[in-house]
Order: sequence, then structure tokens, then C-alpha cells
Amino acid sequence: MNSDRPLQTLFYRQLTEITEVLQNLSILLKEQELAKPVREELHHQVHKLVGSSGVMGYQKISSMARVLEEKLDPENETSENRLASNQLIDHFENLLDAIRTDEADTATASKPSVRNLYNNPDRASKLIYLFEDDSIQAADISIQVENYGYRVKTFDQLDQLKQVISQRLPDAILMDVAFPEGRMAGPKAILALRKEINLEIPVIFLSASDHFASRLQAVRAGSAAFFLKPVDTISLIDTLDRLTNHDHQEAYRILLVEDSTFQAAFYAQILEDEGMQTRVTTQPAKILEVMAEFNPDLILLDVHMPDCSGMELAHLVRQAERFVSIPIVYLSAEQNKEVQLRAMSQGGDDFLSKPIKPEHLIAAIHSRVTRYRILRSFMVHDGLTGLLNHTTINAYLEKELARAQRQNVALSFVMIDLDNFKLVNDNYGHPTGDRVLKSLARLLKQRLRRADIIGRYGGEEFALILPDTPGENARFVMEDLRRRFGKITHQAGDQYFRVTLSCGIAAYPDYTSAGEIKDAADQALYKAKRAGRDQIAYLRPVETASQPQA
Repeated sequence: MNSDRPLQTLFYRQLTEITEVLQNLSILLKEQELAKPVREELHHQVHKLVGSSGVMGYQKISSMARVLEEKLDPENETSENRLASNQLIDHFENLLDAIRTDEADTATASKPSVRNLYNNPDRASKLIYLFEDDSIQAADISIQVENYGYRVKTFDQLDQLKQVISQRLPDAILMDVAFPEGRMAGPKAILALRKEINLEIPVIFLSASDHFASRLQAVRAGSAAFFLKPVDTISLIDTLDRLTNHDHQEAYRILLVEDSTFQAAFYAQILEDEGMQTRVTTQPAKILEVMAEFNPDLILLDVHMPDCSGMELAHLVRQAERFVSIPIVYLSAEQNKEVQLRAMSQGGDDFLSKPIKPEHLIAAIHSRVTRYRILRSFMVHDGLTGLLNHTTINAYLEKELARAQRQNVALSFVMIDLDNFKLVNDNYGHPTGDRVLKSLARLLKQRLRRADIIGRYGGEEFALILPDTPGENARFVMEDLRRRFGKITHQAGDQYFRVTLSCGIAAYPDYTSAGEIKDAADQALYKAKRAGRDQIAYLRPVETASQPQA
């Protein structure tokens, strides 16, 4: 059974209470047809049993209760699904027998908890309100979410919602769909609260039933996400991270090319007041130089300029391969539609006419930059993990190595490979393997510095660039990551397993070119694998010559 004793004790206490209620209702059912309120109470008790027994690993009880729950659900009350009293009695007696004799599927009862694997300071102040009337499920969800660094406050009554929200706003709300007040009481409570106050907090609904009506009510209540019970913890944490990430994104970088210094300063001020970063140039001949230095997200370009028109300049920029995708927006007093269309055909993405209201200018730029950043992200990031892709991590290595040489500082390059990963895919399937890869990506992003550069090199290989980090320091960091990752429990259906990783490290100034440092890290990784896996190897130049090629 589940080794978490407080939860186990709580479950048995709740199971005793539910069994007593079910016995009384079963006796009542034998004597007469159930009135609607009694039937609803019966449905609610069975609903609680589905969730808590599933959480604790009593799969047989959970499965039997789920069948009965669906038969009792008014949403499903068709002629085929409606049960006669004698059929309900049979279902009840079978369920009660299973509870009394404790015929649980003990093979799946040991649900390990990942405790304190992460200590992400970004989550330390994030407060989650959990509304769940099932104490077993509330305790389980609370423990799992808190393991990832969030603070969780649990409430079992809906009438507490308004009061606690008025006292302190959480970063997110986890809300069960069904409560004693009704099958859709959770969404209704949130909807009522939204009508009273401007509730901008993300709300995630949890439900034991995957009914269309439940999902629809959640959407109408403004749900940010919807999870079925038992809740997939990793997916829930992914969602909480995304919804509660209040870090300000990098400021938009806008390059203004304008022959009028006054107008350039005027529009730059408008954009800077909105938190954008601007660079102004009145010298078209220097545009490629300025772009290489400033790396803009968008170019705001006048059409009519001396020596070089805006159209010519746009065409010139488009012929520079590295800048071919950067949005170019014309901002000009030109009213002639034919000229505007011709300008657009020369590489422009939009044409804004002067004078323009500040809010219109801001909206146009925001739309273009947002789209550009999304497209750029697709080009440079791995689709599965969200980390930098192979090509991009190699480009960063060249750049960071050059910086380390200029500034005479250390740099470490790390290659990571998951041990025996093929067996994970073979035994549990590729979707489960993908989840393991994503869990490592999550751990790397959580434990490393913002300055560190993380990429997926291909398959189950990952690459890290650690600026200003000597090799020995990198070894210390990777040992911590290796231990932490080895403690993570992964789930495939009702099976649980762990995965280890091996790691190879090489550093500058031991190796001075990108090719050398990559080869050395790869040899170090091979050394770690050959030594038995689940370990770190740091390769020095004196070792390189004697290492066989992987």
C-alpha cells in the first residue's frame, strides 16, 4: 500500500465514513426508490470514492465506483444507462464487498512521491489555492505540487472562496468541479465570483469525469486548464509554471531609421514609454552595422530619405541572409496607395501612415514583434523540450567561446546522455520517453543559471554551455543535477521507473576551438558510459590523446 502513513490513515478514516453512508443508502434503496436529493448525495459519495481510492492505489475499488458513478450521474441518465433499483443494489453490494474485504490491486498501490527535488526560488513566493472536498485527493495534490516549490493552501468548502480571495490573492486556483452543492458547483462558484470582482487569477479545474458538460461549464467559468483525476503531476506543474510565470519578457528592440531627428525622437519616446528598447539611426549606410550590434525585433522605416529611400533600404536588408525574417514596418507621411504597395513589395510587412495615434503604433508593433518572436522561437528551439536546437547551440558555442577568449574567462561545455534510454522507449513507449526528455529539460532549466545555455543536441543527448565556469565547477554542478535527476520517479500507466544520466565535460582554456571542445566533451561522455554510466567525466587535454573514439 501507499507508504505515506498520514495519507493512509486519512484514507481509511474517510473510507469508513463513506462505507457507512453507502450502507445506509443501500438499505434505503432496498426499501424504496431514491428521491432526487438522496440520489445526488449517493452520486457525490461515490464520486469521492473514485478519486481517493484511485489516489491511494485501490484500483479495483476505484474502477467499480467509477462505473456506479457514471450510472448515477444525471448527465448520463438515458434509457440505456438508467439502472433499476435491483441493479443498483447489486452494484452497491459488490462495491461494499470490495471495500470490506480490501480487495485492492496492491501492485499499483505504492505511489512514490518525488519530494523536494526542486528548490526553484522563482516559485518560492507563488501561492496556490486548492479547493477540494475530498481530503485524500486534496492531501495528495497538495503534497505533489509543493514538491515542486509552490505553496498550497487547501480548502474543502466553496463558501470559503470569496473570503480567502478577499484576504489575499493567490497566483492560481485549483478548483474541483463537483462539490456537495452540485456536480458543477466549482465552475458556478468561480463564475459567480468573476461577476462580483475582476478576477484575473488563472483557474485550473480538476474533475473525475470527462464529460462534455463539465468541460463546457469550466470554459464558461473562464478556465485556464482542465485536468482529469488522478492528476498528471508533471503536466499540472508545466501548466502552473506557464500560468504563474510573471517574469517580464525581454523588452522589444525596435530600430528606427528616420532622416528627421525630431520625429525619430518623438516615436522612440512613445515606444520607450511602453517599455520597449529603441535605437535610432539617421544614417542608412550604417544600418547593417547597427542591426548586427543591436539585434532588433523590428525595423521602423521612413520611405522618403535623402541618398537612400526606405524601399531601397528594405530591399538591401532582405538580401542579408541573417536579417531576412526581421519585420520591416514603414512609417511615412506618404499617402499614395501605389507608392505604399510598391514599398510593401520591396520587403515591407506593414505600412503605417503619419500622423498615427500612439496606441495604434504600439498595437501594430506589438502584433508584428510577437509573431516574429514566435516564428524565431520555432526556428531555434527544439519542438519537444523547448530547448535550443542542435544548430543554435553550436552557434552559441562559437559566440561564447569567442567571448571567453576576448575576456580571458573560463567556459565549460557539457554533453549529457540518458542511460539505456532505448529501453525506456521499448518498454514504455515513445510518448513516455518524450515525457522523460521533457522532465530532464525542466530540471536543467530550473537548476542552471539564466546565463547558462541549454540545448537538445539530438535524441536523448543534451548540451550545455556554462559561461564563466571552470571545468571543476561544472563537474560540481553536474553531479548535483545527476543526483537529482536520478531521484525523479517517472510514470507509465500504473508503472513507475527511474532513469539515470551520464555526462562529459570539457572546458576552455583547455580547448580553444569549438570543434576541439565538442570532441573532448564527447570523449568524456564516452568515458563516463564505459565506466558504468550514471556518472560524470571531466576530460583534460592530457587525457584526450589516449581516449578511443566513441
